[in-house]
Amino acid sequence: MRPLVLAVAFLLLASAVSPAVAFADFDGEDAVDGAPIAEQIDGETVGVGQMDGETDETGMQNETNETNASSPPRHLDPDETVGQGNVSSIEAYLVTALGERLKASAEALSDDDYQRAREILGPEYDTLLDRYELIASDRDLDTTGTNLVDTREGQLEYIQTVQEYDRTYQRYLEAKAAGNENRARTLARELDELAVEAGESRTRLEANYTEVESSGGVELGVGRERLDTVSTSVEQGQEQVRDAEFRRTQIEAESGAVAGSFADPFPIAGRVTETDGEPLGDASLNITVGAQSTRVVTDADGSFSLDYRPTMVGTGPQNVSVSYVPDPNSSFLGSTTVLSLRIEQSTPAFTVDAAPTQTAYGETVRVEGRMFVNETPAPNATVALSLDGRTRAQNVTDEDGRFVFELDLPADVAPGDRQLRVEIPAEERALAPVNVTRPVVVETTATSVRLANVAPTDEGVRVSGTFRTVDQTPISNVTLDVRVDGTSVERIRTDEQGRFATTLELDDEQRENGSVAVSVAYPGRGSNLLAAESESVAVELGVVSPARPAIPAPALPSVPLPGGQSVTVQEQLLVGDVIVPTGAVALGTVVVIVLGGLVALRRIGTVADGVGVAPSPIAGRARVGGGRGAASSTGRSALSPRELLRLARERLSDDPAGATERAYIATRRRLRDAAPGSDSETHTEFYESVRDGIADSDMLRSLTEWYERAAFSPRAPSHEEASTAVGTAEALINAEEDPSSEDEPGDGSDTK
Repeated sequence: MRPLVLAVAFLLLASAVSPAVAFADFDGEDAVDGAPIAEQIDGETVGVGQMDGETDETGMQNETNETNASSPPRHLDPDETVGQGNVSSIEAYLVTALGERLKASAEALSDDDYQRAREILGPEYDTLLDRYELIASDRDLDTTGTNLVDTREGQLEYIQTVQEYDRTYQRYLEAKAAGNENRARTLARELDELAVEAGESRTRLEANYTEVESSGGVELGVGRERLDTVSTSVEQGQEQVRDAEFRRTQIEAESGAVAGSFADPFPIAGRVTETDGEPLGDASLNITVGAQSTRVVTDADGSFSLDYRPTMVGTGPQNVSVSYVPDPNSSFLGSTTVLSLRIEQSTPAFTVDAAPTQTAYGETVRVEGRMFVNETPAPNATVALSLDGRTRAQNVTDEDGRFVFELDLPADVAPGDRQLRVEIPAEERALAPVNVTRPVVVETTATSVRLANVAPTDEGVRVSGTFRTVDQTPISNVTLDVRVDGTSVERIRTDEQGRFATTLELDDEQRENGSVAVSVAYPGRGSNLLAAESESVAVELGVVSPARPAIPAPALPSVPLPGGQSVTVQEQLLVGDVIVPTGAVALGTVVVIVLGGLVALRRIGTVADGVGVAPSPIAGRARVGGGRGAASSTGRSALSPRELLRLARERLSDDPAGATERAYIATRRRLRDAAPGSDSETHTEFYESVRDGIADSDMLRSLTEWYERAAFSPRAPSHEEASTAVGTAEALINAEEDPSSEDEPGDGSDTK
């Protein structure tokens, strides 16, 4: 198994760069991205450097080798190397490359280039990380991979916080310049909160850097220095804001008891003053003790008193903060002190005022109740709702001790008699972990798997469809089995709209057989959703024509359809409803394409809904999509743009890609008179031909891009994207039509 994994790792690493530089000879060693995989330095195998001016591991240009000199490659034990390719060196190379990206991102952040700072940690970082984890899974290096993921996420969080601070600071300066002092003070308060968040984020990121350096053997000092520069800038800037906008305060507090509990509260007495001793007297102030917030009124010398009833703080000796929290429009800064208290436990009780007795998939489960101790409401307490033994939601009680849970019943709750349980989800807290249960019956729900499209591609077979309840409610985030000839070959998850799509890879034996039967099933194990399986669809395998032909396809003849209507063979190919024989594409000649298209149309016979749209794959054999290339037509087709738009709308729910393609065809038919002779042009050439002669070329460009995604991308457009494409097509057609005339569906004319 290890040689196979390592071989795949080498291939994946090479695929990140162009073939010309993927593996180049450098002083007798294999190289990646123009840099040697391994060199001998002082007799040891080490990670790689690079030549001056070459592209480094991060995918960015360096004019000199100074960066690598400041970040020496990791030294490796030769005994740890594996196989001819020296996998340890590849591992070191990838970790170093990821570290370089972290440092480069920090440098961009220090230059206030937030977009660049994010981009450096984007797709290229993911690619390097994927390749590292492929090796790590075979060499027990998962810890480093996890640290690299956590560090990237922590750095992105820090970038976001610093950028938000910068944006808010600019708004603050604008308010000051405009003389809007109230607005400036409000923004200054926001800046203070963001500065605290940035400091906490930087502390977490520092821990991430330390973990990566420890587990991965890389040196991130340069990145750390850049981050320190950013942190210092934020801190110094905020000190200036505080001095300009606020008056600093200090708080003193003491407890009248060393030990206490919720049932036996701590009596707290304190005083709030400015730093020069001036009291905040006769004022309504917000004082927080731990998680408990209390509104108090100070006397003339700024003194206050309150009772502290702990809820979720741990038992035993605890340091509990007591803080003055100013109102948003206050001119004072907050202040904090700490008390040493010993927390004892109290036992609360629950009441459940509302809960369902039966429910089913997707229905809202609402549970209401109240928590109290000796008839005293327990506020600020964390409570959890469990169903069938699993925690499904958490909430915090309000000032009256009340809580409300609302959740939609998920699929993974088994049917039958179950228990709803409300509980305190933590032990050794000021409130003991009690619970209360209520019975509920979970009913089963019938389901349906429907295939929207099954067609061969260069990679295998493209499969898409929907998973819904029998009343057409989408079922999201569940796993389905994709089966080929009755055998499960892949598992896929539905999206938020219950849709699924995948491309199946076929083995040589399946390809040699010439056809496969494809179905998708939901097994229903451990679920309140009943099992379901789509009908099996037979797919005839053939060579699929290239998505983008090297030369524009010439105009193809129209083919009559039932009812006197017609579409061109080219438009048939574009929407993927014609079976193109293997030889048509293999020979790659226009004559064979035309003949193949005509033969295919004869095989189809009666074509559904008048535009060459095959019946649902569930009803029989799937139509094998031909090459989705340039749209081209000759003469007028009886199907008007309005008819094509109608067909596009009908396809929206089950086949967003097909709907998008039909919307594009409809628009192209309406616009083709703006560019005579454009029938043989590709979609890109067509856009260039007509852009200057239409009302809104930007809309056509957007529609063309949506068509490209639908026709060529492995990711099918979403329902929302397809709906937007159809709406754009309709707007373009409306803008180009003569207001005095209308298309009559199926009237045998195509007016413009």
